Amino acid sequence: TKDLYIDIGAASKAAAEDKVSLGDYGVFDSAVVEFGDGLIKAKAIDDRVGCAALLKLIEDEPPIDTWFCFTVQEEVGLRGAASMAYALDPGFAMVLEGTTAADLAEVEGGKAVCRVRGGVVLPFMDGATIYDAELFELLRNACDKRGIRWQTKTRVAGGTDAGRIHKSRAGVRVCAAAAPVRYIHSPSSVAAVADCEAVLSAARAFLEELGGDDE
Repeated sequence: TKDLYIDIGAASKAAAEDKVSLGDYGVFDSAVVEFGDGLIKAKAIDDRVGCAALLKLIEDEPPIDTWFCFTVQEEVGLRGAASMAYALDPGFAMVLEGTTAADLAEVEGGKAVCRVRGGVVLPFMDGATIYDAELFELLRNACDKRGIRWQTKTRVAGGTDAGRIHKSRAGVRVCAAAAPVRYIHSPSSVAAVADCEAVLSAARAFLEELGGDDE
């Protein structure tokens, strides 16, 4: 694009060519920072929240047989999820991730979608999926029973890997748990640590219910 430039401090074309070459890559140098009242800022928090939760769940040794999948290319067509679903042919799937929170001063009512510090987001529908009603209720009730704070979306927006998983083969039942994230898909995404921890707690609760743990 001709509408974007990066100031590297060069005073001439020759000085610029001494520092960079055509085709060089540039990235945002965005450190992970905790700030404010329990918030965290980092690049690409989105699905990394889900990956972190999956790693913790693996350490837990879940009460039922579970496949853990770290997929790629969600944002460009849910491609990794499609390959995974056809390879494993699961009975059902739970997607862990981050989701858009637009709870800003200028955004009114339901347009906020969900709210940072509001707890784990349990979606019933988004732009790619209608989540399984029974799994949604099981997950919601599991959170209620354990005092895990949760919310749902107030606007049909976004989409997740579930959009391809539930369309694979004869259809796969899906549910999801997500952390609300402001400025998602940016180098300075913002989320609450408590919400991220709630994603893990919700997933644990879901597996416990499926495994028959009544504690």
